[in-house]
Amino acid sequence: EEGNVIKITASDSYYPSSAEFIFVRTAAPNGLKAGNYSLTYNKEKDSFLKDSAYAKYYNSNSPIGTAGSFHIVAFDTARLNSHTNGNVLAKNLYAGSNFGTNNLKNELSYIQNYIQIHSTSAASAEDILALGSNHTIDFVDNGNAFSVNGVKIDRPYNLIQDKNTETNPLIDLNRVEKEIAQISEKLKAFPDANLQYESAASLSQSYCKLTITKASGVGVVNYTATQLRADLGDYVRIDGFKTGSNGTVVINVDCAGSTEINMPQARIVIDGAEQSVNEVTEFSAGKVIWNFVNAEGVTINTHLMTGMLLAPGATVNIKQNLNGTVVADNV
Repeated sequence: EEGNVIKITASDSYYPSSAEFIFVRTAAPNGLKAGNYSLTYNKEKDSFLKDSAYAKYYNSNSPIGTAGSFHIVAFDTARLNSHTNGNVLAKNLYAGSNFGTNNLKNELSYIQNYIQIHSTSAASAEDILALGSNHTIDFVDNGNAFSVNGVKIDRPYNLIQDKNTETNPLIDLNRVEKEIAQISEKLKAFPDANLQYESAASLSQSYCKLTITKASGVGVVNYTATQLRADLGDYVRIDGFKTGSNGTVVINVDCAGSTEINMPQARIVIDGAEQSVNEVTEFSAGKVIWNFVNAEGVTINTHLMTGMLLAPGATVNIKQNLNGTVVADNV
C-alpha cells in the first residue's frame, strides 16, 4: 500500500523449490517511487498556474504569459534535431536530441504526447518532466528507475503524469494558445515609436541598426514581410539597451501574402557590446519581441538571434542558435 516491495523471504515447506511471484499494485493514488525517481499524478486542470508548488517554475514577469516560462512552445509539434539548451511545452514532441537548460535551477517541461522519447529529458536530475495521461510509465533497472513507453528516463528523476489530459491537463494548451493570440493582437496595434533605423550602407557595415531611444521605454516598428527583408537584410543589431534599464523592442511583421520568411541574424547590443548567442541562464537590460501576424501556414526561418518570437499558426525552423522563446504551431 505504501511504496515498493524491497525483499521477500519464503521458507515454509509449502513453497516449491523455485517460484515466481507476481505483485499487482491495486492503487497508487498519489504516485510511485523507483529508486531515486518519483512519479506523481496531476488531477487538476491548469495546476501549473494554480498550485503554489509550481510557482518556482513559472515566470510571472514574462510579457508573453505562460509561454514565457518555456523556450520551445509548440501548439502542434516540436521536433528537436540538435542539442536544445532549453525546456519544452508541446502538444507533440519528437526529441531526436536531449533538452533542458544547463546550470538553471527549477525547470519543468510539459509534453502531452511524447512520441520520440530521449532518455535525457532535462538538464538536471532535479528538474521535472510532465507528461500526458496516454503514456505507459513502468519500472526498469530492477525497480530503481522509470521508463516511458519502454524508454528509460535517465534525467530528470521527477516525473508528473496527468490522470486525464483531455479534461485536466497540467497546462491547458488551448488557454495558452488563446493567450498568445490576444498578446499578438495587442502588440500589432502599437504604432511605430522610439526606434531609430540606420541602414547598413549608412553605417558602412555588414549590418543595419535599430536603436531604442528610451533605454527603459518601448520601441516599436511595423513591417510587412517584404519591408522586413528590404530594410533589415541579413543582419540587424538592436541597440540602445543599457545596464540597469529594462526597455522593450517590439518588431511587428505582417505575413499576409507570404508563404516563407527568412529572418535576419538579429543580435542585441547592451552598453555598446554585442551579446553572444551562446548558452546563458539570465537575460538583462531589456528584451526584443518579434511578433508575426497573419502567419497561419507560413514558414519562418530564424538565424543567429536573441529574442522572443511569437508566430501563432506558423512553422518556425530554428536554423542557428536562438536565445529566447519561440512560440508557434510547429517548431
